[in-house]
This record gives sequence, C-alpha cells and structure tokens, in this order.
Amino acid sequence: MESGTTGLFLHEIEPELQRIAQKHAEEYRGAQPFPHVVLDDVFPADVLDAALEDWPGPDDIDWTVYDNAN
Repeated sequence: MESGTTGLFLHEIEPELQRIAQKHAEEYRGAQPFPHVVLDDVFPADVLDAALEDWPGPDDIDWTVYDNAN
C-alpha cells in the first residue's frame, strides 16, 4: 500500500469497522477503570505501515517547549 492511501482503505472497510465496534460496545462501556477495549489484528500490517509513513516524526514538528520550575 502506498503512503497516503490509508484513508481510502479505511473507507473501504468502514462497514467491517462498524461491525467490530458494535460487537465490542458492551465490553468497551463496562471496562474498568475507564471505558476501553483492546482489538488485536484489526488492520493489516501494510495499512499500519502506511499510516506510520504518513505520521510525522518527532523532528518533523515544531514543538512548544516549556522550561519552568512548575
């Protein structure tokens, strides 16, 4: 999968993501100490690799740095 195509892929699998969300909704709402759910292997590795390629690296962003005694 080429970089920049992650959004197209997500559009293609949206019905499956909706099904997964509905299947795990109760588990999510009832999880402690806060609502959460862990979903393994939802996305193929090439999709995740493409997302990482699109994500900016730590040196690609102008960060705001605070240096104070608080």
